[in-house]
Amino acid sequence: MNISDLLVSSFNWEELKSLRETGPEAEKYFAELFAYGNEDYMLPRFPDLTENLVLLDKICEDQKIHSLLKQELKDCLNGRYYTDELLDNATAMNATSVNLWYRTIVPEFIEKAHARNLAVFVYTANQPEEWKALAEAGVDGIFTD
Repeated sequence: MNISDLLVSSFNWEELKSLRETGPEAEKYFAELFAYGNEDYMLPRFPDLTENLVLLDKICEDQKIHSLLKQELKDCLNGRYYTDELLDNATAMNATSVNLWYRTIVPEFIEKAHARNLAVFVYTANQPEEWKALAEAGVDGIFTD
């Protein structure tokens, strides 16, 4: 096997850093509200904002923390953390692709990545209708179970 045969993928999202700045009071909600809340990246538990907000209402009574977490859920689901800085870092590392959660990808980011000659792979989409929508959005590959 040659080095050129390897693909290295990593999760390292700025969103966790941003959210953790809210303090330990908010962290107690991470494991329940985010699918991977105890990891180095954050993915909302559900693909739909409404479902996430129902859960948030159920588990968090503190209005300040509730407001912060509500905004974070919106930001995650709208691709806020898919930035030019992420693309700059990928390009600087000579990456060939960016690998993103399919529920948060936006067509504008796909276009920006392609403009930098970066492929866009998404994970983990398991339904044929999701695959079709992602292909139409311009992704280059889909990880599935």
